[in-house]
Amino acid sequence: MSRPSQASWRRATVGNRLVDSDWRETTVAVRGRSWEVFEKLGLAGLGERDHAAELLAADVEVDRADHVLVLSCGAGLVGAVAASLAVDGEVVLADANLVAVEAARRTMAANGAQRVRVYHSMGASQLPVGLTFDVVGVRAPKGRLPTIQLIWDAFRLLRPGGRFYLAGANDEGIQSAFERARRLFGNFALVEYRGGSRVGCAIRDRLSAAGDPEPAWRDNPTTEPREATDDFASPLLDHLTFHEFQCDVVGRSYRVFSRPGVFSWERLDAGTRALIEAMEVGARDRVLDLGCGTGIVGVVAADHARAGDVYLVDAHVDALASAERTASANGRTNCLVVASDSTSAVQEIRFDVVVTNPPFHLARHADYDLAIKFIFDAAAVLRPTGRLYVVGNRFLGYDEPLAKAFASVRIASADQHYRVFVGETPRIERAHSRQPRARSTTFG
Repeated sequence: MSRPSQASWRRATVGNRLVDSDWRETTVAVRGRSWEVFEKLGLAGLGERDHAAELLAADVEVDRADHVLVLSCGAGLVGAVAASLAVDGEVVLADANLVAVEAARRTMAANGAQRVRVYHSMGASQLPVGLTFDVVGVRAPKGRLPTIQLIWDAFRLLRPGGRFYLAGANDEGIQSAFERARRLFGNFALVEYRGGSRVGCAIRDRLSAAGDPEPAWRDNPTTEPREATDDFASPLLDHLTFHEFQCDVVGRSYRVFSRPGVFSWERLDAGTRALIEAMEVGARDRVLDLGCGTGIVGVVAADHARAGDVYLVDAHVDALASAERTASANGRTNCLVVASDSTSAVQEIRFDVVVTNPPFHLARHADYDLAIKFIFDAAAVLRPTGRLYVVGNRFLGYDEPLAKAFASVRIASADQHYRVFVGETPRIERAHSRQPRARSTTFG
């Protein structure tokens, strides 16, 4: 697979205009032919060869009339291969990351894929009710609980006799995921191991599942899980169930709702607390919470901006659902939650304040290119008098991009772990604009 150097993914400026490097097209050789795959900042594993996805694409068995589902589809390589095999069937792709959804859409078009549907969905959460499949493939995502969720969803969506494939990297915990799949399906076996990754397969047979495949809480939500160690007994496997915790910040107590896979989903992290305590929001301000996660920063901002409004944007579908629940639970009616790749869905709006705790790593390696993108994108949607509040670990080099994006930069607060910067008088304006895209797109 040919890839550009990491430096070429960085945002650039020409004069005072923000220039989008946007999409990169790469070529992947699988099953004796080349496939065009699209990638962009915000996609997990950007700039790295995804051996697990390649193994899954190479080993998945698909008949021409099969209905195929690919969960955590990423840039869409596995979906493109499946669509070339299921010529009389159908392929459904799903990913929790909006950037991956758009990448998969572009990959499908570039490879001439037909009869393909792409959904912004964590597992089955946003899929139409009643779908069943002959084949389900999962490229295991980052995190134990999100992977368990996808294994469970795959089991429930497979027809009897259907084939389940699971792929991932050793250093991402795939061997533990294999053990969980083996417990659920009962006949899960390794298919291939190569390049530090592996793919396994099982046949969906209800009689082969270890234990009752229907947890007791599905019939009686008050029933406690059988054992804490029983991953498939967790109520969180129901996509409508949220983890709830309480946090006390800036003199008030807030209820926070979240799902596994959302940043800091179990408790308020120290960086977010520092951001909340440092940000200054006026009563009539229009605020953007960029990468809103659970929504707690935006909800606190909405408390300050009682006569204004707050947009909470995120690319992760469960972050959006969590933010909606958090805003509702705290009685904030001046919040609007929007699916967005960075600022793409709100780029025509101008804000008085942008607040963000941007991600500084994706996949396995430290990388803050996406955080730099957030800084430049924030500058482009601020009013001339607007300001950005951004928090980051002390070791992150935010100083230089902030100085390029803003005429004035200062530190609002700092401790031994985090710094909260304030950028004022933005230098950047957007070179061109695009309309926000739908969360689900159909081809063919």
